[in-house]
Amino acid sequence: MLRELQRAEDPRTVYDRYADGAPGDGSLQVKAEELPAITEKASLKKAYKNAVFGAKSEGPVKNVIQTSYGWHAIVVSEILPGDMRTFEEVETELRERLSQQRRLGAIVAIVQGLEAEGLVRYDEQGVQRLLSMPGLPKRAE
Repeated sequence: MLRELQRAEDPRTVYDRYADGAPGDGSLQVKAEELPAITEKASLKKAYKNAVFGAKSEGPVKNVIQTSYGWHAIVVSEILPGDMRTFEEVETELRERLSQQRRLGAIVAIVQGLEAEGLVRYDEQGVQRLLSMPGLPKRAE
């Protein structure tokens, strides 16, 4: 299938043929999906992301990729230029992030110190109750 994709003028014709019933024994299940534009920050399996962002040009990616979801024959339809912003455009955002990181680091250090002295303990049920309150962000996994 990969060789056919690499030779095809329109990769969708290959997908369509396999999706209608794989040539041969029929053991191949094919699902063609068009994904929206993705960035390197996208939440994708590492092998998939490496293949997509390793592509030097549009067209079929050289090898099929295996993830926990199965095998993937990837066709890059368009490579968009990265979004470049000037320091002035991101300065406020960066300063806020750094400030948040410093504040969080200070809080963690205080709590760890209190924990080490036996003055506080972690309460999973309390954390769950707090996080289930309306208006609070979801817990990071």
